[in-house]
Amino acid sequence: MNGVKLDTNTPLRVIRGACESLGLSQRGGKGTCLERLWRHLELQELIAAQAAERELKGAQERVPQASVPPKTPTDEEVLCHQLTHQPYIKVGVSCVSRTEPDKMHMFLMRNAQVKVTDLW
Repeated sequence: MNGVKLDTNTPLRVIRGACESLGLSQRGGKGTCLERLWRHLELQELIAAQAAERELKGAQERVPQASVPPKTPTDEEVLCHQLTHQPYIKVGVSCVSRTEPDKMHMFLMRNAQVKVTDLW
């Protein structure tokens, strides 16, 4: 225990000190205390092994998570969005099909024959 080997040659006060440090009963002779220590350490090893097994099993198990459906905009919000395509919302086919929100707007500006100052 803690790098110290306990056996029947170990003084009883040392064995009882080990029992006390683990929160075990200190009653009984050397044999009884050593048996109590041995059972406690075996139980702790078993608990640690089972915890490691549960953790490993949990890490391998994948729990499915459903995606959250987007909020459906009102008809007014859809009409406003179709005018400028700002801000990006997951509604129109033209906006959703692009991976970046501003791609559609750059595409429209590139193909337009109108200067930006003419828009105001």
